[in-house]
Amino acid sequence: MDEDTILDHITPQYTSVPLPVLQMCQELSEISMIDAFGKRPFPWQKAIITHLNLMTCPTSGIPPSPTFLCAPTGGGKSIARDSFSAGQGHVSWCISPLLSLGADQVIKINENSARGDGAVVAFHLDHYRQPPQQRAICQRHRRLQQYRLHHFIATSFSQQQALLQFIL
Repeated sequence: MDEDTILDHITPQYTSVPLPVLQMCQELSEISMIDAFGKRPFPWQKAIITHLNLMTCPTSGIPPSPTFLCAPTGGGKSIARDSFSAGQGHVSWCISPLLSLGADQVIKINENSARGDGAVVAFHLDHYRQPPQQRAICQRHRRLQQYRLHHFIATSFSQQQALLQFIL
């Protein structure tokens, strides 16, 4: 994907959003990626993160809704999602279609977080199938108060029902 040829459509699209709200959400979209991962977002990443931020801001007039992002493998979709989540804080949950993809995402998140402020940690929940292991990861999660985002990745939501009661 050639990020230089992708237009930043954020300003024309949100002409009804009050300018200070739009500017605040645009700034947050850039700051969240830089702080969490030490990287600057490409214009299209900044646009999607800004859109997600606007959906969390009641004064924007943009209601929360599903968001679809389509880009080639390695195009930066995951870091856009993770940067938004880091900016919002708390817990993020991702269902990955493949075990290996989930494992790769955990490695990338944790490596990229080390380049930023280190306040993001990711766990691959499919590695914790037994109840004692699940309890241990939940206890670890509760002890990690220095992190603003705990990102959990699994291949199946139903596999992790028991774990959810501890996390949330």
